[in-house]
Amino acid sequence: MEEPGFRDRADSEAPALARFGTVAIIGVGLMGGSLGMALSRRGLASRVLGCDHDPSSLQAAVRRGAVDEGRPLEAAVSAADLVVLAVPVPALPRLFGLIGPHLKEGAVVTDLGSVKRPVLEAAQALPYPEQFVGGHPLAGRERAGVAAADGDLFLGRAWAVVPGPSSRPDAVEMVAHLAQAVGADPVLLGPDEHDCLAAEISHLPQLAAYALAAAVARGASGTAAAGRGLNMARRLAGPGLHDTTRLAASPAGLWRDLALANRDHLVEGLKRLQSELAEVSRALEAGDGEALEGLFQQAQAARLALFP
Repeated sequence: MEEPGFRDRADSEAPALARFGTVAIIGVGLMGGSLGMALSRRGLASRVLGCDHDPSSLQAAVRRGAVDEGRPLEAAVSAADLVVLAVPVPALPRLFGLIGPHLKEGAVVTDLGSVKRPVLEAAQALPYPEQFVGGHPLAGRERAGVAAADGDLFLGRAWAVVPGPSSRPDAVEMVAHLAQAVGADPVLLGPDEHDCLAAEISHLPQLAAYALAAAVARGASGTAAAGRGLNMARRLAGPGLHDTTRLAASPAGLWRDLALANRDHLVEGLKRLQSELAEVSRALEAGDGEALEGLFQQAQAARLALFP
């Protein structure tokens, strides 16, 4: 998919390109709160309005400067030039139906979800689907909620910009400018390409971290007297275990929904991971050091190819 030229603009130009008027952020958790903080800190919006089903989260977002004020959904959307949907992917189909009648003419709508094909399909329910452009900032933390929000969360991170079949070119540009203005690198992708890549670089590592944490905990629990194994594992563990299982602290419900939404791509990735682990297991059981070293060398080369 050919990119429209927004990636080669200098970062110093981004603020001048991206004054967004009134922005409504629907869902002021980690991602929505971080975006609001970034917009406010850089003076990129005349107003940042927030809406959330949890009144305490909305109050916390106002206190933290993530939004200027909280409003009911209809009031926030009807005032906005840019509407950002920062809610779980399964909530988006219903939300499109709720916001559609209240959108201003010419307003742009985007989301922050990490699966795009089902989101773009659901966005066809909008009165004017050309208003919508999918977005996915490749940033986050294992902690959730506005308390974990950070206005620098997007600095230096990729931000997938995923248009629908009828997305307006100016809407695509606005979402790209939004990413650029908060310090991210906008990358134009098609929905299937995005979802396949997201499965490999984000969703598969998440599931691997869950599985590794569970396997280590089960193994450690059986290595010593009752109640002692996990405590000793915690005392002895170094940064390697901490780093490789960090993602397992992420909200289980969120990742359940994302895994199911991208299950076709993710199942294929899991099969490859299982195949790699099976090869290591066979080499270990056979005591084949040469084969084992070869597998490790292949993995080292893969890591260097991913991160030179």
